[in-house]
Amino acid sequence: MTAVGVAARLAGLVAAGLAVALAWTGLVAFGGSVSGSAGALAGTALLRPEPLAVAAAGAAPLLLAGLALAIGLRAGVINLGVQGQALAGALAAVLVQDRLRAPAGLLLAVTVLAAMAAGLAWALLPALLRAWRGVPEAITTVLGSFVAVALIAAMPLAWQPPPARPRAGIGNLAVPLREIAPGAAWPSLLTWTVPVALLGAVAMVLVLRASRVGPRLRAMLDQPRAALLAGVRPRLVATTALLLSGAVAGLVGLQDVLAHGAPVAGGLGAVGTSAAAPLAGPATLAPVAVVHLPDYGLLAVAVALAGRASGLGMVLAAFALELLDRAGAIAGPVAGLSPNRVIALQVALVLAAVLAARVVRGVTVSYHARGVRRPARKRVEEPAGRKATAPEPPVQEPAEEPLLEPTIDDATEGAHA
Repeated sequence: MTAVGVAARLAGLVAAGLAVALAWTGLVAFGGSVSGSAGALAGTALLRPEPLAVAAAGAAPLLLAGLALAIGLRAGVINLGVQGQALAGALAAVLVQDRLRAPAGLLLAVTVLAAMAAGLAWALLPALLRAWRGVPEAITTVLGSFVAVALIAAMPLAWQPPPARPRAGIGNLAVPLREIAPGAAWPSLLTWTVPVALLGAVAMVLVLRASRVGPRLRAMLDQPRAALLAGVRPRLVATTALLLSGAVAGLVGLQDVLAHGAPVAGGLGAVGTSAAAPLAGPATLAPVAVVHLPDYGLLAVAVALAGRASGLGMVLAAFALELLDRAGAIAGPVAGLSPNRVIALQVALVLAAVLAARVVRGVTVSYHARGVRRPARKRVEEPAGRKATAPEPPVQEPAEEPLLEPTIDDATEGAHA
């Protein structure tokens, strides 16, 4: 095992210990019952297949939100308007389901395309303002989210809960997985959003690692002038990334309005839901109204930061955030903690995870930098009395590839270069 691997594992252990210490300290400081909360979590069997399937279904929208933000970050664009774009996509999906009469398969395809088009359209004005006038997209996308929230709140259709069984809803994986797990209940708790979100994460990794797009994006962020001379058009790349980010964000709320309701029901991001979704509830949990969508803008930032804007990292971060949210919704009342204190404790744990990611990145990058920059020169010492010979020129070693793909730190540093 290399020194980098040892350092990464030690940092992971330190982060785990820090998270446990924060949870213990928070429960004690807030006057909660540690034994009661632990007993409540043990009684729910959080790690059984059914609760894990429900958590995976709830984590899928979080992963889509993180992917929407990460797509922009990879191109140096900070899209903080995921919430507004998700609201626009969800409203477009509800309108299509309410007004269009078509077969279920065609209706679902049109609904998905309409949601993506609505999210893209909501990101269009910030993209044009950035391309034409250089207005920072971090400001315009946030303002767009505020406008979307105000407009949605003023629409009567957004307050109407969708039907319990949409005419073309997002189904579950009971039929495709019946041969793998015959008689099991957990396949019916997984929605089609789960494989779609996972495929999105895999596609992002492949584009960054196995195509020319990844090196061009890295060159544009690290050496913008060299990338410009090589034919890369930063303005066009940034505009395309922001529009693609908006299209993905438009898909985030589809599971809420067409399938499972309230995938995030506890502290993190809940704005309109009132009760926690059960850990192993029925597969036909009623959808929620558009105005009751969670705050996916906040959750997208949490997933992207905790997952370092990488595919696998965001998958793990979204699943961990969903488990953390459900654990807080269960253990909080038993431990005697108010919802606000549960939220504070959850945010502290998320910050501990982000700090651990920074530590791991700092250790690995500094070690790699020392190894690459170490001069490959050897001093030739001649014995006394002999004619000194000229030292051989240093051997030019081929440049090594970076050990880590560019992360959220690289993107944010070059966001407005």
